Amino acid sequence: MSILSRKGQSTSSVRRHLRLVHELKEFEEKTIKSAKRYTMMNSLSPDEKRKLNELALNAIIEDGRSFNDLNKPGIVKLFNGLLSGFRPPHRNTIKRNLKRLNQVHVEKLTKQLNDANFIAITTDFWCDRSSRSYLCMTGHWYDNNMNVKSKILVFAPFHDRHTSDNISSELEQHLKRLNILEKTTTITCDGASNMKASFRKIDSRIKRLQCLAHKLHLIICNALGLWIKNRKKNDDTQSTGSDDEYVLDEELRSLSLNELNNDENVIIQDHDDENPESSEETEDYCYLSIDLWENDVITDSDFSNDLQRSISNIMNKCRSIIKMINKSSNLTSYIDKLKVIHKIPNSLSIDCISRWNSTKFMIGNMLKFKQLIIQLHSDKHDLPITSKRKQKLTNLELTSDEWRMIASIDNVLKPFYEATTLMSGQKYATIGTALFAIRKIKSFLENYVDNNLFATQIKNDLLEQMVKYIDDDTEQLETIIVCLC
Repeated sequence: MSILSRKGQSTSSVRRHLRLVHELKEFEEKTIKSAKRYTMMNSLSPDEKRKLNELALNAIIEDGRSFNDLNKPGIVKLFNGLLSGFRPPHRNTIKRNLKRLNQVHVEKLTKQLNDANFIAITTDFWCDRSSRSYLCMTGHWYDNNMNVKSKILVFAPFHDRHTSDNISSELEQHLKRLNILEKTTTITCDGASNMKASFRKIDSRIKRLQCLAHKLHLIICNALGLWIKNRKKNDDTQSTGSDDEYVLDEELRSLSLNELNNDENVIIQDHDDENPESSEETEDYCYLSIDLWENDVITDSDFSNDLQRSISNIMNKCRSIIKMINKSSNLTSYIDKLKVIHKIPNSLSIDCISRWNSTKFMIGNMLKFKQLIIQLHSDKHDLPITSKRKQKLTNLELTSDEWRMIASIDNVLKPFYEATTLMSGQKYATIGTALFAIRKIKSFLENYVDNNLFATQIKNDLLEQMVKYIDDDTEQLETIIVCLC
């Protein structure tokens, strides 16, 4: 027995071997078809072929398709119908072209960065559902015409352990590769201990700025106990919103940085079935890939108080109601019919642990759907759903007090949402808004004029966390103040 190995994962030689040596007829037929296709393709000019291949490559890049997506049978038939004989480029060709294209864009980016006198970096770690890590670095600078420029500099696999040594080494390597190490003034990152420690090993002229949006995320989640887990495991009430996360294509993962550098009338059915389109109801708040902002969010009920546990129970009820509606085609159809009557354009979506504002969107939509959900509970015995689902709906029914609590939480979180929006600008230096945002939030939390005891308790817990994450971090607070001078 002989083993055939071909460079670049090409199968043409293996196919030829099977056809000639083993006399397999199916490969002869493919050869004839290939010959016919080759003859038809030969009628295209080199410019036409190149343009079609470029369009195919761009389709894969712009739509985030897998490398072999355009070679699936249905797509190939479509292309043949549009242009007889044309077949999109093979995945190996796509991979090689992406390497070359990456190098072209790296060179263009390096030339653009030459015009920057100083540059600020934001960095974050992301991971897919399989816990594979990626490092993302974005650069912000002024060009010679004083226009603000922001571009992703790096999005690459991070294969090593997340130690401070490895992080600092990787950061410096990327900065040197783009010739901007000497120009870098600040690096904005999260508050993880390994990120803090890594700056002891990076050029001392580069200052660390902790992302204020990340601090606000921890302040809100931990003050309100948004993700406190029940002691009794309940799959219906626990969700991190990661069901629709997208596992990145294996070929894309294999393109490491070093390799690239080197070369939305409803009819209710009489049965209750699962909703095949439920994933479309999650809007934008359950992300394709996730960063590591959930790492310091408190989930252990042992570290929670009575208020936090009450809020957590309400949040879990909301998540279960939404999940139950989205998973049942009959409940979805019922709600969709009421949406048309009440002219509600929004959809119910579950939040995710890595973004506090996804919880704000979830409870905001719950309040918009309040009358619809109340009517659902009132009509549940007339709907074609199982007794088990009817009982579950009964258990999940929100009381009037719980609806008032949801409204209070939504109101208290408004200043945080406005502050986060303000600090998420792309056309101005957001650090200049940080101190203003912090002081406006504190002023709101210290105002108790609404005489709402529940809201007052929430504000007090939020203030405690503000002190912990902002006031007690004197180094970062002083840095923010200095930046305003």
